[in-house]
This record gives sequence, C-alpha cells and structure tokens, in this order.
Amino acid sequence: MSSISSVDHPVLTAQQNFLEMRRLELTHPGGPKFLMENFGVYFFARYPKGMLDAQLEQVDDHSKSYGVIISAASDHNGISYSKDHVAVLKSLLDQCRSMGVYIRVIEAGNQRDLRKRFFFLEKKYNIPGRRKAVFGLASGHANENLFALGQGDSDLEIVTGKELKLSNFVKDSKRFFEDGAYFVISGCSAGREGGFVEEASRIAPHLHFLAPSKDLRYVSSIRLAKNGSDIPTISTSYRSGLMPLKRKMKYYKKPEKVSDDENDSGS
Repeated sequence: MSSISSVDHPVLTAQQNFLEMRRLELTHPGGPKFLMENFGVYFFARYPKGMLDAQLEQVDDHSKSYGVIISAASDHNGISYSKDHVAVLKSLLDQCRSMGVYIRVIEAGNQRDLRKRFFFLEKKYNIPGRRKAVFGLASGHANENLFALGQGDSDLEIVTGKELKLSNFVKDSKRFFEDGAYFVISGCSAGREGGFVEEASRIAPHLHFLAPSKDLRYVSSIRLAKNGSDIPTISTSYRSGLMPLKRKMKYYKKPEKVSDDENDSGS
C-alpha cells in the first residue's frame, strides 16, 4: 500500500480501500475492476463517496465536457486520505455537477501509466465533435524540481522540468486538453520560482498552471467559475499542516455463546 506512517498504517489503508471497493461492487457490479483496468484506479478510499460512482454511471456519456483528476500512486504519508484532501475533491465534485462538467479520475505510478490513461481518455471521449479535458488536477508529493508518480528509483516514476522539455509533454498537452484549460498541481513547492511548473508554463502557454510556491503547502480549496465559454476559470488557495486522517482498525467481537436455557426460552 502507498501509506506508511505511524498514524496511517498500511493495514488500515488496505482495509479502507477494500471496504470502499466492496461498496462500489455492491452498487455497481464489476465497477471496481473496470476502474482498475481502464482508469488505473486502485486507491478507492482517496475520493469522496459519489465521485467514482458518477464516473461509472457517466462512463459512456459524451454529452458534457469533463475535467481530469490525476492521482499519483506515490503517497508515503497518507496525505491523499486526509479529511482536507477528500473535502477539496468533494467541493470540486459539487461545483462540477452544478456547472454540468463531468470528472474522470485516473491514477498513475509512472510516466507510461500516465500516457496510457490519457490515451484511453482520448480514444473514448476525444473523438470528432466531442471535447478534450477542460481542466486538470494533479495530486501527489512534489517539490520545485519534481512531481512524484511512484515511490521507486526509476526516472519514469518522477516528472521534472528537464523531462518535460525532452518528452512529448507539449504535444500531449495540446492533444488531451482544450486550449486555455487550467491545470492545478497540489504538491509541496511545485510552483516555486525556477521550478518544473514554471518550466511547464513556459513551454505550454496554452494552459494555465496553478501550484503552491512554499513547502508543506497543499491545495485547500478550488473554486470554479464560468467565463462565457465551456472552459471554467479556476482559483485556488493553499494551506500547510495537512495531516493524514487518524483511523482506528475495525475489530469484530466474537459472538457470545447462547446457553441451552436461553435457546429453549425462545421456543
């Protein structure tokens, strides 16, 4: 599991994800498997209830524009399970519903996974006459030099400013996102001067990038607004000190034995 810390034990994380996966399976049979295979979603408990349900219910609906939430597999301290993070996504979901915009959640642990998920979105939704993504939100651990997708040592598991220049980033960003779309990065120091987000903004001026410029800062609120087009404008605020959600393991007591006398008394 991705969460390893004293307050967010991986066993609790696994339990929380399995419970949410089971809930989705009961309400949308086959849904968890579909999300895993097509959107790369494995960490079901990172999202507010209703977000993944809506994604499954709207998966073949091409009538509305959509935004993309990119969730990095890497999460060494469980911040993606915090109440603050889930509340931000819940607010985003509610705003998108009121504006008639769908949300597609994808997860990726390396650059290959990320491109694979975007190519799936393009094949399914970006056919002639239909829209590209109108906004993006990338959530994960970062600093001014990199955004971490995975937790290994492979260069494919991180994104840096240098890699953006050498990769297909500019071409892909035009391919997958509408011109003028806002792209928010929730990760420490990602927006610091001279960092990789500044480089992304320089080489991809058709997108509007938003990111925190200080250490230990994450997006604490996202506000969408209509500006006369189908592409919403986005403003953000940030806060520090977000802590993983403390949880207790759910234990189940062994049922007490019922005496023969008690059994007989109910006859």
